[in-house]
Amino acid sequence: MPDFKYAKDQTPFATEGREVLALLKKKAPEEDIQKLLDQVQEQAATHGFEDPLVPSTDIYMTAILSVGSKSLSHVLSTIDRCKERLLAVGTQSELARRQIIGSVVDFWVDHPGNAVNIVDKLLNYTIITPMSVIEWALQDRLDRGRALASAQCYELISTTMFKVTERLRQIVQTRNDTKVSFDQRQQIDEVLPRERQSARDMYV
Repeated sequence: MPDFKYAKDQTPFATEGREVLALLKKKAPEEDIQKLLDQVQEQAATHGFEDPLVPSTDIYMTAILSVGSKSLSHVLSTIDRCKERLLAVGTQSELARRQIIGSVVDFWVDHPGNAVNIVDKLLNYTIITPMSVIEWALQDRLDRGRALASAQCYELISTTMFKVTERLRQIVQTRNDTKVSFDQRQQIDEVLPRERQSARDMYV
């Protein structure tokens, strides 16, 4: 089982990290957890963090992963329980949304396959976006090109690109199905340009 990094006193915000983990384990009200995360954000702001939401997101996501670390089904159950808060993070900050990916990869650093599976599930939940994965891998973690030699980064990008192109392919196939009603085809025609543009953006 991976170590919970906030168990170490030298880790920034260690006290808050342990408290958030304890609250998640006992399924405490979201308001109690939010109070702690707000405290972290206030401290992060005074210490000059570029985005104060990033450290609080790392604490929250790392605690979720620790609670669900017994198995993939456990972590998915925990993510499902915390889905609304994680979705809200993405609407507030793109950096924090990419931190969700970073927290997963860092937590499962010794088991990279687990990280890839969980990131894929986060994409299904729309907690993170395909572009978040690409930017995390090729911008945040590029490390002067070393990321390009990482099998994990390659798999994350490959899985994400396949998911986007497969979704676009399915939409087009449905659009061309003669059994689809006129109203359904109109709805698809509204969605299709956005999906195509999203796919193009990933190649820019």
